[in-house]
Amino acid sequence: MPASLIGFCRFSFFGPSDTKLSYKDKEDAFQKLYDPRRMETRFTLLEKLLLPCVRAQTDQDFQLVMLTSKVMPETFRTRLKSLCSDIPQIEVVEAESEDLGKELRRYTTDGDLTRDGLMQFRIDDDDALSIKYIERLRHWAAHVPHRTILTMPKGLMLFDDQNGIHCHPMYRNLTGAGYAFYTSGATRKTAFSFAHIASGRRIPYVSDPTIHSFIQTFTASSDTAFRAPRKIRKFLEASGVRADDDTTDEVKGILESHFPHLDLTSLKKIQAEAQGLDPALAEVTKAA
Repeated sequence: MPASLIGFCRFSFFGPSDTKLSYKDKEDAFQKLYDPRRMETRFTLLEKLLLPCVRAQTDQDFQLVMLTSKVMPETFRTRLKSLCSDIPQIEVVEAESEDLGKELRRYTTDGDLTRDGLMQFRIDDDDALSIKYIERLRHWAAHVPHRTILTMPKGLMLFDDQNGIHCHPMYRNLTGAGYAFYTSGATRKTAFSFAHIASGRRIPYVSDPTIHSFIQTFTASSDTAFRAPRKIRKFLEASGVRADDDTTDEVKGILESHFPHLDLTSLKKIQAEAQGLDPALAEVTKAA
């Protein structure tokens, strides 16, 4: 039997962040996490970016745990369940605890689920995965040894600055979008147990650059938004791209092959809506 494939996505999960950011107190954290403006951005990106690519996977045999918290206001919990209700692969889980590992280990230690091996992956609610992602993940699940990380470093980055909305090719090994971990059986480690960028120093990993596997967004709703300008510059430099480069043809080709339900204009419109920008900015045809 083939290995089980299961993904984990946190949707405004109320618990310690893997970015190690902290707040003055829980009330402060609650108010910031569930601020209505922030939540509208998260729902926009979830509904228009992540969920369509989950529906469109060429390999439909996988699970995706959408983990949120019982303390999230009921109106948001109801909305989340409604958005996910037509996708059979998604299980919406309302966690009682703030312990992410505890909530996920009931899957990674499940004997039935892990009997033939387990390939688990992580994805943020504001990013997207290639429609061929699960298909490619299954290929590697049959070929990598126990305790191996899988990274697909090619993708797209979507962001805005004072010059407009940009979408460029991105290259980053061990990025969090689609970061995966294979074990031949049950494990107490989850895809969130590791600092993903540093994990390759301790655990063997396979890098598959044959597909453009993700779209990573940068918006003000991220808990690391204050780092975004520096991160964007760093990622562009590592990818051999400048913000004002015209990569339109390359980006359009990537979208046609890996995100055929999106085009460049619709992608920019999603960013504009998420950021509260003038929709006219999305009509600029250049990727930059």
